[in-house]
Amino acid sequence: KEYIENNIISEQEYNLIMEIVKLRTTKNITQKELADLTGIPQPNIARFEKNTHSASLSTLLKILNSLEYELKITKKRK
Repeated sequence: KEYIENNIISEQEYNLIMEIVKLRTTKNITQKELADLTGIPQPNIARFEKNTHSASLSTLLKILNSLEYELKITKKRK
């Protein structure tokens, strides 16, 4: 949460990252296993999950695809 407070990332970005971490851990997939599935080096996945590295859209989509999810855009709720 300190990254949000220091304006490093937005709350939306933080929530998305935490949701992806939750998906990975719920499926009992380690960062190393995710790295093997995506071709993304494990240290990069760790930096992404710790919010110290902003992932590209391509990287995000690779991660989601490997977890058997997809990105959808929906209208904000008021």
